[in-house]
Amino acid sequence: AFYSDPAEARMRCLTVFPTVTFKSGIGQEVAVGGFQATEAYEAALARVSGARWVDTASPEPLDLLRRHGRLATVEIAETCDWQEDVSTAHLLELEKRGDITHEEKCGAFFWSVR
Repeated sequence: AFYSDPAEARMRCLTVFPTVTFKSGIGQEVAVGGFQATEAYEAALARVSGARWVDTASPEPLDLLRRHGRLATVEIAETCDWQEDVSTAHLLELEKRGDITHEEKCGAFFWSVR
């Protein structure tokens, strides 16, 4: 395996090391060259696997609440890829506008559309 890697790199004209190539079951390939942040590998893997593209915009909390009903702050934070305090700030702003309301249960806020 060690000797086949440099041979494949020469065949593909790869000059950046390390290079990681993800290959799907249908032959689609996405390569990540050089030392990259974890997000670059996640995005490449998402592209070949057909998963949700990592760089798509996060859903709006109000849309989530309309679609799923009552949700906890941590659920919205995780779905929107926000820290919990950022999520709380956004949700409090929506509540201030009158779009949503919250109730506290077991030390957590649960949000719903008015």
